[in-house]
Amino acid sequence: MAKKITPQRQRFVDNYIISLNATTAALAAGYSKKSAGQMGHNLLQEPVVIAAIDEAIKARNEHLKINKLQSQERHSGTHQC
Repeated sequence: MAKKITPQRQRFVDNYIISLNATTAALAAGYSKKSAGQMGHNLLQEPVVIAAIDEAIKARNEHLKINKLQSQERHSGTHQC
């Protein structure tokens, strides 16, 4: 059975895929300023966090791919002679 991610770790993941900075993501997730650097490093070692980051990146990439295709479809009709 897959281990569930805690809400704070999910906030870390959400912020990490934006900043790609573990310390910044840990601070944004609510970890203390004193421990954010070490916590960010530790979180990036946890299999459940790694899996959540991978999943979030895949979802973001799929969303971007769909948006790109939709944009291309909209613009392809306007450039035809």
